[in-house]
Amino acid sequence: MIRKLILLMAAALLAAGCGGGLSPDSEVEGEIGSDAAEIGDEWDDAEEELLAAGRPVEDDWPCMTWKLSGDGAVLVEVESDDFDPVLAVYGEDGEVLALCDDWDGDLEESLVALASVPGGATLMLFAADGDDGEFELECTVASDEDLEEFALACDLADGVLEGYKSDEKDDDLLEEVLEDVLEDHVYDKDFANASVHGFGLDADGPVKVTVESDDFDTYLVLLGVDGDDLRFIDYDDDGGNNTNSALMSELEAGDYLAVVLSYTDAESGDYLLEVETLEEELLEPDPVPAEEPGVSYSVEVTGQTPIAYAYTGGGEFYVPGLNPFSPVAAFEFTVEETGIYQLDGFSEMDDVVLSLWDAGTEAPVLMEYDDDGSGTGTDSRMVVMLPAGEYVALVSSYSGGLPDGELGFSWQPAQEEMRSLRPGRAVEAAFTYETTDVYYTFEVDGPGELVVTADAVTADIDPYIDLWSPEGAGYSNDDGGEDFNSRLEVQVGPEDTGEWTLHVTTYGGGEGRIRVRAEHTPGASRAETGEMPEPEEPPADEPPAAPTPGSARI
Repeated sequence: MIRKLILLMAAALLAAGCGGGLSPDSEVEGEIGSDAAEIGDEWDDAEEELLAAGRPVEDDWPCMTWKLSGDGAVLVEVESDDFDPVLAVYGEDGEVLALCDDWDGDLEESLVALASVPGGATLMLFAADGDDGEFELECTVASDEDLEEFALACDLADGVLEGYKSDEKDDDLLEEVLEDVLEDHVYDKDFANASVHGFGLDADGPVKVTVESDDFDTYLVLLGVDGDDLRFIDYDDDGGNNTNSALMSELEAGDYLAVVLSYTDAESGDYLLEVETLEEELLEPDPVPAEEPGVSYSVEVTGQTPIAYAYTGGGEFYVPGLNPFSPVAAFEFTVEETGIYQLDGFSEMDDVVLSLWDAGTEAPVLMEYDDDGSGTGTDSRMVVMLPAGEYVALVSSYSGGLPDGELGFSWQPAQEEMRSLRPGRAVEAAFTYETTDVYYTFEVDGPGELVVTADAVTADIDPYIDLWSPEGAGYSNDDGGEDFNSRLEVQVGPEDTGEWTLHVTTYGGGEGRIRVRAEHTPGASRAETGEMPEPEEPPADEPPAAPTPGSARI
């Protein structure tokens, strides 16, 4: 907290005009009034320089300035009951040397600390909203603790910043600036209470930006700064797992802003913001060929092993336990024949997460993930229907760090019991905590309409079904029937005749019985009659649902 200021008459006289000197042991009681100097008159290019540091201003805002002097470290503290004070120090060439707004989350206080005072350095005081009013200011010698606390709270030069996001700031100019650049990219966010931090890059390359908080659900936006213009680069919500945010971008040398928001309004609290340049090698995929089914493959993961981001195409995804910036063991394999396969991820020492990605698309697509699904403790297992194609499996340490030992992977045709289902006849299946998945096959001998249902016979059990055509086209449903029952309606074309595969499970587990039925009504398909409806587009603001761990969806 700022120390209680002792106000002296001599200090009050010092504040009477701009351009006076300020050194340790100076104390100022003053007022920014209607006759105060304007920011643009005192500091050339202030708007651009301060914007690049994360503090938008307008040239005609009133301010007060002092030349700084001192033989060593300097600490300047200010408080005001009339306005939200901002302190900035700039050098002879107009560069920002230090900047602070809202010290320790208090809207009425601010401070800056310098290890030394460069020649020609100037201190500027202004209100975050361009307002005026009285203030109290003190300049003292900064201790090592003062310098460390200031650097950690207000300076991203070392790549780490511990900040505080307020929910009471209502920064109108910041809100206007952010809305202007983000209106087409980020919706329904409280820009007036954003925390914005500037950082610069001296060279091109991949950069990782993360924000973590135990107090609120974070939302991170990355912006580029071009003079007095901002450009949107990327955003992330939960890419850092849980409620934390993380993103990676290939950036050119220049100035950037990290904007810390909360997912919902009126959230505040402490956060940790980190900016780190990454080695190019960490983003170059280097999967191990897992050519043979039934064979165990392994990788010793080190700090130089490519990270998960290298295999996911930079797309946003959410896999619990998988940090996109953690090194992973990657395995590529080819499925020659459509069928149900068992995939295992394992380690003798670590709790592992297994995720499966379709490598046959331009950007790899997450198909399934699992943690502890093997029933053997910390290993992972999934049973999935896979069409013929190319796949990549990622095995990672659940902790997100380097594993203790090797990470392994194997794949093979699943040894699942395939039950026979005759269209038009219902059957019942019993589910227990040991029997969580049941598979059926049935024949469809011609075009028409196929209706598959799974109805709960036992109360408090929620059926979930996956259906695959002979060619491997997949369909899924949870609550398409009455109550929590499942129902799928599929138009069968001539190319879909043959053996279909049905997977029945329960959403959320539980014990009980489910009645399963497949009904095929012969007839020309809608595609043949020209009645095929146009596929429905999902709402633009509604992201696709993440797969449920343990299910066999694709």
